[in-house]
Amino acid sequence: MKKNLLLLAYSLFISFSAFAQSKAGIKNNIKLDIWGDVTVNKAYLVYDEDKPVPAGNQAKLNQKIYLVLELDKSWVENTEHLVNIGGQEVITTSTGAEVLRSADLFEKLETIKAEDAKYIKFHAVITNMTKPFPFFTVKFRVWDKNGLSEITGSYTMKMVK
Repeated sequence: MKKNLLLLAYSLFISFSAFAQSKAGIKNNIKLDIWGDVTVNKAYLVYDEDKPVPAGNQAKLNQKIYLVLELDKSWVENTEHLVNIGGQEVITTSTGAEVLRSADLFEKLETIKAEDAKYIKFHAVITNMTKPFPFFTVKFRVWDKNGLSEITGSYTMKMVK
């Protein structure tokens, strides 16, 4: 029992330490949970052409918002310095209704270069609204298919005309 408690406390410390290390580079009110050996240096939102999304995370209909994750420490590498990761996005309305649940966004890629996997970019876009919603929540998950590391998080897009 004592050994299990120590292991749990150690696991929680590692997760908290990774989050604390990365907190300074987190912008746009992005919420992150980091598990395992991966560390996030920066997390932020941009529009097309890498124009920064200002505080408030405002988006218009049909306007893409990109989530950018820049990692310091990446995923488990094989001998050729390749990694195998998964990624998913879920978008919900301000009332909690799910409007999108993606499949694994990296499903068709067996492996990618470890260095390339340190820069992850997902996009979200609202193309149609049956009624006006003040905001949408975007939840995301990136995980290591060869290890135990995982990044989950969310951010809110406020809709404007």
